[in-house]
Amino acid sequence: MNIPRPLAVVLFAAPWAVAIIAAVWLAVLRFPPSGIFHVSTDLDGSSAWIFPLLPAERVTSPGIQSDGWTGQRIFRDPTYFTARVPGPYDTVDITMEFRSIRQPLIELGMVRDSAGTQLEMRPIYASQLEQSDWSRASYNGIFGFVRNGTHPSRLSDLNTRGLAVWDASTTSPLM
Repeated sequence: MNIPRPLAVVLFAAPWAVAIIAAVWLAVLRFPPSGIFHVSTDLDGSSAWIFPLLPAERVTSPGIQSDGWTGQRIFRDPTYFTARVPGPYDTVDITMEFRSIRQPLIELGMVRDSAGTQLEMRPIYASQLEQSDWSRASYNGIFGFVRNGTHPSRLSDLNTRGLAVWDASTTSPLM
């Protein structure tokens, strides 16, 4: 059987073209041209990079919830999720969308060691600070909240009564 030359070239070149495109795609995933790897998920269980919240006894199954939104409902705490990236990165920025129902404080933390005993926790939501008698302030590079009518220089005061500090490192909990 004689295959026409144009068809033979296509049949020979197509697998090589697919292999080259796949290799370039994998290289761009591993080494993004911008140096920024971006991923987002609705916590529906379909992401290859961000895994659903655990332990399963404290959350609903990932996906569409009974009232129509996509994600996971947390009904006991603490919960955690893991993420992986296609290489080493110096920093990470996390944006999280949540709806708090009778939850006064939400913290986001990172495990600092392989044994899971060193945690770095940061507050991301505090219901008390959302009330109208607190306002966001900054003073000499310190960001926080002060009661209304209080000067922002209060953030650098050693007396912490009546002061709420935001985005400050915390003491690691004892495991």
